Amino acid sequence: TATTGISTLSLHDALPICFTQSATYHDGANATATAPLAADTTNLYWTGNQGLTASTPMIFKLSQSTFTAPGSVAATVSQGAVPSLTTLSGNTYIFYANATKLYKVAAASMGSPTASTFSTASGVYGRVTIQNNVVYWVDYAGTLWAADPTSLTTALWSCHDNTNHNGCAA
Repeated sequence: TATTGISTLSLHDALPICFTQSATYHDGANATATAPLAADTTNLYWTGNQGLTASTPMIFKLSQSTFTAPGSVAATVSQGAVPSLTTLSGNTYIFYANATKLYKVAAASMGSPTASTFSTASGVYGRVTIQNNVVYWVDYAGTLWAADPTSLTTALWSCHDNTNHNGCAA
């Protein structure tokens, strides 16, 4: 007689909910991936550090068809700067937030990042979401920000619930 066992696996057990540690990625030198991946149909993108001491901040792009020789561009990034992708006027861009700025990089050319000309009131080190041609992110003070992804010159709006959070300022 065969017996079977049934066990329950929660979603928390199955998915990485919190990224608190870096994973090592080697491209012929020491490099560290410091954020989850973003992906389109042909490439994987991530932020991290490169160099013998893994101290040069970079944005990486790796072809999903060859998985060799990733492209990279020097960037202002630190741990937790999670890339997101969107297409504007037929071109794909990588967006990420770091410190108090929002950045975008052309995915095809991996050119120099363009920084927003405005700053948030508090640091930003997390996921940027692009929905309906608006970029959204939350800073460490709990303020939700929105910006036009084409210009990055001014924030469209920001929102913070001061009443229910003991008057903390945004």
